Amino acid sequence: MASPLNILLLSAARIGVTATAAAAAALGFAKATTGYDARTAPWFARLADEVATPLVRALLDPEDAHDLAIALLELGLCPVVAEESRLPASLRTEALGVTFASPVGLAAGFDKQGRATAALLRLGFGYVEVGGVTPLPQPGNPRPRLFRLDADGAIINRFGLNSDGATRVAARLAHLTRDRDRDREGWSSVSSSSSSSSSSSSSSSCMGGGRCGGVVGVNLARNTGSASAERDFASLVAVLGPVADVLVLNVSCPNVPDPSGTGGSGRAGGSGGESLAELVRCVAVARDGLPLRDGRRPALLIKVPQEGIAVRTARPAQWPLESGRALQPLLAR
Repeated sequence: MASPLNILLLSAARIGVTATAAAAAALGFAKATTGYDARTAPWFARLADEVATPLVRALLDPEDAHDLAIALLELGLCPVVAEESRLPASLRTEALGVTFASPVGLAAGFDKQGRATAALLRLGFGYVEVGGVTPLPQPGNPRPRLFRLDADGAIINRFGLNSDGATRVAARLAHLTRDRDRDREGWSSVSSSSSSSSSSSSSSSCMGGGRCGGVVGVNLARNTGSASAERDFASLVAVLGPVADVLVLNVSCPNVPDPSGTGGSGRAGGSGGESLAELVRCVAVARDGLPLRDGRRPALLIKVPQEGIAVRTARPAQWPLESGRALQPLLAR
């Protein structure tokens, strides 16, 4: 027989699901009939921050809270930047051959499966990194694997690269890519007409919520226990490259065992600098074989461990000269 606490929590969960469905219906009805989108109002953001978030943290364990947050983002039950809003031109950032509407981005680890990317861009992020994504689906580490450090205002993430697999994530991002391309085309025509008729600030600023310059990155990771890092990463580039603006080669996940047995904490290709350099060359070849989208291919970044043993031995700054291909800066996390 279920304990009273479990019964209480189950009842609360049912009430929460019902309330969420009702809220989604109410917001959709209001938007359709009056054009008013409550999600853009300041009071909606305060409600999310000051009421909903503390309740979720009190009632749910960290991973369930994370899953609920992703579900609410998918349903559109989150604050958004109003479509008529403009991000100031001063926030625009040029890097990696890409224009970011804002320098504020969301790192990999939150939207691991690419389910909430569009909603996160509508929150006003200039960049959202999906993943890590592995070639084949894998469950990651057993629960519990996400831990709150309340005193530090932080969490410990030990998911261990749980992934829906490259094919499913790419299918989700393909819809987003088409929508963002349409938004960019529409904004380009608006911006051109504005600049020809006036010199107002709106002609040099970007639409909020991923309308102009919403950049999507994908964090690529090998399957745990895979025998070939080169094969894994080349397949990931082929599947996810066409739907990404930035590809991040993850060679330093500390939450999975090192299949090479070299003590590299899950680093692709082990900790040897030469093998890592060869892996980068292989991935660069795969990236260079992708078709052009908007006149460019996705930028290639490398995520390395902060202790950087592979970085020190492989001298990555020399890789572009050795391979003859463009290699973008490293990310040390």
